Amino acid sequence: MKSSRLRHAVHTGHLRELDRYLAESLCEIHQCDDELILVTTALLNGAAGEGHVCLELNQWAGKAVFVTTEFDNSYTLPELESWCEQLQNSALVSTSRDTPLVLDATHRLYLSRYYDFEQRIGTSIRNRLVNDALADSKKIMPILNKYFPAAGKLDRQKLAAAIAMLRPLTIISGGPGTGKTRTVSRLLAMYQELSDTPSRRSTIHSRRCRR
Repeated sequence: MKSSRLRHAVHTGHLRELDRYLAESLCEIHQCDDELILVTTALLNGAAGEGHVCLELNQWAGKAVFVTTEFDNSYTLPELESWCEQLQNSALVSTSRDTPLVLDATHRLYLSRYYDFEQRIGTSIRNRLVNDALADSKKIMPILNKYFPAAGKLDRQKLAAAIAMLRPLTIISGGPGTGKTRTVSRLLAMYQELSDTPSRRSTIHSRRCRR
């Protein structure tokens, strides 16, 4: 299904050529001639291109898109309830990963691969959170001081490593140059040194050497 509206939206910078092409291709493959589905798919891929994992429909519902002063190419999206209903009636959309687009219960629309990624990450995090602490606090202090010698002030990298050793899930973040890589590399060395047995440490080391 070719859309002059989407082509104009690309021309005016509202969409990328990739967004238009994906929307038209999916609608053609699934024999869908609904302009709402076409526009929604293009917007969703555009959002992904901007780093968003999904399109939150409640933030877009009822709004006009592709607005320009050059010519009338705008398209007004339906209200949320009507929009979701029309999406659910499309062959492109379902609540599972079996279709190109996935609509969840909170009115968030995903490209199926991103929905799959999010579900896997969520499952992994939940599994980690039910685990016990990874190490005894008394056991980690000597090795923590070995890899992060006292500097006379609060060492946030050392603190991050200590928390990571004690908790089943830790997120280490920071801007460029804040020491994330240094912290994680030393954290991995600590894990290796604290392995249960010497033979296990030897196995880990030999595997890394082969890689």
